[in-house]
Amino acid sequence: MRSLIYVANVSHFRASIVNSDMSKHLSVVLIYLAYSLHGLVSIAQSVNSDSLARAYLQADGTEQTHILKNLEESPDQMLIVGRQIKQQAQSLGIPDTLSNVDYKIAYAYHNKGYYDSVLQITNPRIDRIRQDADENTKLANMLNVAGIAYYFKGQYGKSLKCFFESLAIWEKEGFTKGQIKANLNIGNTYYFRKEFYRAIEYYEKSLELCLAIRDTTMTIHMYANIGETLNNHFDSLDLAMEYYQNALEWAELQNDEFTAAIPLRGVAEVQIKRGQLDEALSNAQHVLKIFQQQHNILATLYAWRLMAQVRGARQEYELAIQAATKAYDLAVTSQSAVEIGELGKLLANYYSELGNFEKAHQYRSIQVAYQDSVYSVEKSKIVATLEQTQAETKIEVLEKDNAIKKARIEQQRAYTVGISLVSILLLGALILVYISYNHRKKLNIQLAEQKEEIETRNDQLVQMNDNLQKQQLQLENKTQDLSLINQLKDKLLSVISHDFRSPLNSLKGIINILDSGGLSPHEIPQLFGTLSTTVDNTTNMLDNLLKWTRSQMSGIRVTPEEFALSKTITEVIGTQIAIAEKKGVTLNQKVDPTISVYADPEMIRLVIRNLVSNAIKFTDQDDTITIEARQQDQQVLVTVSDTGVGISPEDIEKLFRLNNHTTYGTANEKGTGLGLVLCREFVEGNGGKIWVESELEQGTTFFFTLMTTPEDFPEEVQEQNSDETDSADNHKITPVAH
Repeated sequence: MRSLIYVANVSHFRASIVNSDMSKHLSVVLIYLAYSLHGLVSIAQSVNSDSLARAYLQADGTEQTHILKNLEESPDQMLIVGRQIKQQAQSLGIPDTLSNVDYKIAYAYHNKGYYDSVLQITNPRIDRIRQDADENTKLANMLNVAGIAYYFKGQYGKSLKCFFESLAIWEKEGFTKGQIKANLNIGNTYYFRKEFYRAIEYYEKSLELCLAIRDTTMTIHMYANIGETLNNHFDSLDLAMEYYQNALEWAELQNDEFTAAIPLRGVAEVQIKRGQLDEALSNAQHVLKIFQQQHNILATLYAWRLMAQVRGARQEYELAIQAATKAYDLAVTSQSAVEIGELGKLLANYYSELGNFEKAHQYRSIQVAYQDSVYSVEKSKIVATLEQTQAETKIEVLEKDNAIKKARIEQQRAYTVGISLVSILLLGALILVYISYNHRKKLNIQLAEQKEEIETRNDQLVQMNDNLQKQQLQLENKTQDLSLINQLKDKLLSVISHDFRSPLNSLKGIINILDSGGLSPHEIPQLFGTLSTTVDNTTNMLDNLLKWTRSQMSGIRVTPEEFALSKTITEVIGTQIAIAEKKGVTLNQKVDPTISVYADPEMIRLVIRNLVSNAIKFTDQDDTITIEARQQDQQVLVTVSDTGVGISPEDIEKLFRLNNHTTYGTANEKGTGLGLVLCREFVEGNGGKIWVESELEQGTTFFFTLMTTPEDFPEEVQEQNSDETDSADNHKITPVAH
C-alpha cells in the first residue's frame, strides 16, 4: 500500500476582527457585553451547531483550535458548523478572518471525496490570502489542499503547480514539516504520471528532511514509497528490500503495528518475486490481520490482493480466488475503478489456470470494461458531486432561515444596549485618539528641534576639528623647516671653521714672507707655485660649498638637455691638465664622440670636474687617470679611474656624506668630502646612480650613470623640478671655472 498524500493540520490563529487596534478592543467589549446581557451559554454547554459557531467566534485562539480539532473527526459535522461560523462571521462583518475554518471545511470535503467542493473553497481563499504578505503559512496550507484536489481529479499539471508553490513558501519560512509534505505530494504526483525517476527524487528529498527532524511516522512512509517504486517499476529487488528494511527498523522505534505493516507488505511482494513463498505467505497473513483490525477499507483491500498474489504464486488457485474475490468486493464497495480492473485481471488468470474459462472470460470482460471506463467513472463522480452539492444547498437554505430568525430576535434585544455602548466607547476612543495625536505631535516637534540643534553643533565641532588639524599640520611643517635650517647652519659653520681656516692661515703666512722681503729670487717662483695651488684648492672648495649650500636651501633644480658627453669631458680636462702635469699625472679620455646624454650639462660638468680633481689629489708622479663612457641599455655608464693610492674600506663607508672627515692628497692637498656629496646629489637629481670601487695601493674607480633620452628621464625628478620652481631661485647653479 502506497503512503497516501499527507495533509498537515493548519496552524491556528487568533482572529483579528478589524484593522485598528482601538476598534478591535471596542468590538470585543461590545460582543462580550451584548451576549452576557442576553444570557449566552458557555462554550462547554454548546450542544448544537448554532451555539457552537457563536462559541467559536467568541473564543480565543487556543479554544478555537480545540473546537476545530474535535469537529474534524466528523466531516459532516465540520461542514455544518463551518458554514454556521461563516454565516455568523458574515453578519458580524468579519468574514476575512476565517482562513482556518475554510481550511477545515475544504479538508472535510476532501475526506468525503468532493474535490470540486474543495476547490470552490480553496481557490477564492487563496486569492484573498495572496493580498496579505504576512499570511504565507496559511497560503501554503490552502495550496496544498487545492493541489490534492487537482491530484484526485487527475489534473496533475495544476496539482504540481500548487505543490511547488507551497514548497517554495515553506522553504522560505523554514518550516520543515511543510517541506516534507510538499515533497511527498510532488513525488506521488510524478509517480502516477509514471515519471518514476522524478518521483524517487522528491521522495528522497522528503526522506532527508524526515531524518533531519526524526519524524518517525513519515520516515517509515518515505522508505516504503521508495521501496515500492524500485520494486514495481525498476525491478531493483535488492535495493527495494534495503529500503523496506530501513522502514521496518524505524517502525520498531514507533511500536506501531499498522505503520510497520506498510513496508512489510512490500517485503512480501519482493519475496514472491524471489520465490520465497513461505516467508511471503507468513508476512501477507500478518499484514492482513493488522489491516483488518484497523477497519481501513483501502488497506484491507491491498492486504487481500497481496494474499491472492501469494496463493497464486504457490499455485493454490482456489485459495487465490477466495482472497482475490474478497479484495474485489472491497474494490466495488470503495468504487475504485483501477483496483476493480486489476483484481478482474487476477481472477481471470486464476480461473483460467483452473480451466474454468467461463469465469475467466467473465472477469476478463470486467477487467477490460473498467480499464476503458476511466472517463465514465470520472463522469459518475461529477454527477455524484452535483447531487451532493444540491443536497448541501438545501441544508444551507434551511440553516440560513433558522439563523435569520434567531438573529432578528437577538438584534431586538441587543439593539438598545448595543447602540449605547457603541456610542460611549466610540466617543471615548475619539477622545483618546485626539489626546494621543496632540501629544505625539508635540513630541515630534520637540524631537525635530533637538535633532536640528544637535546637527548644527555637530557641524560646528567638525569644522573646529578640521581647523585644528590644519593648524597642527602647519606647525609641524614649520617645525620641520626650522630643524632643517638649523642642521644646515651647523653643517655650514662646521665646514667653514674646519676647512677654510687652515688654507687662509697658509695664505696669510706666504703674504707675510713676501712682505718681509726675506726670500731669494730663486725661492719666489717656488713660493708662487705653492700659493697658486693653495688658492686653486681653496677656490674649488668654496665653489663646492656655495653650490651645496644653494642646493640645500633652495632645492636642486635640474634643467636637462641633450649634449655630447665627450665635449664636456674635454672642457673639464682642459681646466685640470695644468694641475695634473705639475704632479706628473697623465689624463686620458676614452669617450666616443657620438655618445650623447640627456641631463643638466652644468651639473654633469661639476660632477666630472670634482671626480677628476679628487683623482689628481690622490695620485702621484707617473700615475694615470682615465675617463671612459659606454652605452649600457638606455643609459650611459661613465667611469673615472686612477692608479693612485686607493681608498680603505673604512673610508669608502664615509664617502658621499657630510661628516667633517678631512683627507690629504699625495701632495698634502686637503679635502673635505663636500665635492662627493655634491656629485651624489647632482647625479641622483638627473636620474642616475653613483658608486665607487677601490683597493689600497691599487687605485680607485668612480662610476655614475646618465639617461640618454627625455623618455627615460625619471618623472618624479621632473615633478620635483616643477614643484621647486615655485619656491626656488630661477637661476641655474653654474660651477666656477679655474
